Amino acid sequence: MIHPDWRGKGIGHRLLTAAEDAAREAGCAFLELSVDEDNAGARRLYGSIGFAEDRREIMLRKSLDGQQHPSHTKERTPE
Repeated sequence: MIHPDWRGKGIGHRLLTAAEDAAREAGCAFLELSVDEDNAGARRLYGSIGFAEDRREIMLRKSLDGQQHPSHTKERTPE
């Protein structure tokens, strides 16, 4: 995640390009990532460098200690 103060400055694009280059050098044939459906900013970024939606999955989770998973309680910042 890019800190909000640094978004829109091309840093995410450069980081993803570097990761792609490193994966290619390591012999990887493809990259795969996941993104929250409501994260429009990230989806735009990924699309701008060639990532395309392949499939949708449903995440199933079961609490073993009765606590809510942190992703349910963290505040999300609007894109």
